[in-house]
Amino acid sequence: MSNQAKPMNVSLDAPVFGTRLRDERDRLRLTQEQFAPRVDYLVKLQHGGVDAYYVLTGKRLIAPQVDVQYMRSAFLFVLKNFALKPGATYSEDQLFEKFKDVLRLTEIVP
Repeated sequence: MSNQAKPMNVSLDAPVFGTRLRDERDRLRLTQEQFAPRVDYLVKLQHGGVDAYYVLTGKRLIAPQVDVQYMRSAFLFVLKNFALKPGATYSEDQLFEKFKDVLRLTEIVP
């Protein structure tokens, strides 16, 4: 298995982008004035609940957006309770499975 990132097939075609942007505006029930683009509009729109990944790529993420602080807490839990335990001999794959188990317990990962 290669560790190289695979190129993403992203459509930034202006008419398609505009359609996706309008889809998100309609989904959020906002007027054009409320949704007006600014220089940093994608970041601000995302903070307002817009699925910026969909607007840019035309694809919705399957998993819900995750709180980074929560992910950090889950990582630290696995680190302290498994990886750093005296005598622990977990592989990277085993630790990753433990991490996913923690997330599954809280329904972050299906």
